[in-house]
Amino acid sequence: MLHNLKKAKVSHSFGTHGGPWIVADFLPYNQSFDATPYLEEIAFSTSSDIPNARFHIRLFEVNQNGEPGKDLTPAPLVAFAPKGVYKTITLDVSQYNLQVPSTGMFIAFEWLVIEENKHAFTYVEKETKKEVNAISFEPAINSRGFKSGKELTWTYRKGKWSDKGMNGKGVKGTIFQVTLSN
Repeated sequence: MLHNLKKAKVSHSFGTHGGPWIVADFLPYNQSFDATPYLEEIAFSTSSDIPNARFHIRLFEVNQNGEPGKDLTPAPLVAFAPKGVYKTITLDVSQYNLQVPSTGMFIAFEWLVIEENKHAFTYVEKETKKEVNAISFEPAINSRGFKSGKELTWTYRKGKWSDKGMNGKGVKGTIFQVTLSN
């Protein structure tokens, strides 16, 4: 098992308030994978204000620039998040018989900006103390930070991949727990 989610606390969550985007973890190849080269399960944690929020999990090869490239599955994996905070979801991906490529791979979470994922809410703005109506598209995906980790979360927005994160700085941590098998 790689990136055990139970050993690290949630450091931050990713969500969307209108625009579609993708967040991806890089899974580098390791020689220890030779004994168990097949991707069996992918687990992650979501938080959702609505039941059954639909999203995609995508698996990408690494392109010549080191960015997520071609999809490794014929179609994105469709999944649903239950309502609640820090809910663990485990997807069985063994039917695809995917080996981790020698160049590594990316595992990605894609938001679906669709009516059934819409959540309207109200909050009070700190500075002005005014009530603000807002909309989010559920779910949020939770990330675990690692102090010594070299993992870097990539984002896809407006047609481009970036390893700079949202604020121009890379985000160290991981979203996904991966189980390999032989």
